[in-house]
Amino acid sequence: MNIPGICFNNRNWPHILRVCRIWSLLGSTIIPIFSLLICWFTPKVVRNIVILVTLLSYSLGGLFIPVYLVAKKYE
Repeated sequence: MNIPGICFNNRNWPHILRVCRIWSLLGSTIIPIFSLLICWFTPKVVRNIVILVTLLSYSLGGLFIPVYLVAKKYE
């Protein structure tokens, strides 16, 4: 993993691993439930847009921003 401006070292690595583990656990539980709720309660036209925005925000904002913040905090 390479993130500009972040120096991975032994001091911040355990905290980064914790953030990545939480991200993967929440993603495997919350995203399917949220997608199922969207499929039940929204029309088909809106459904595709909402799911796309949700997945992009989860993958970009849910992983890289928390990893960056935690790595900077414990750097």
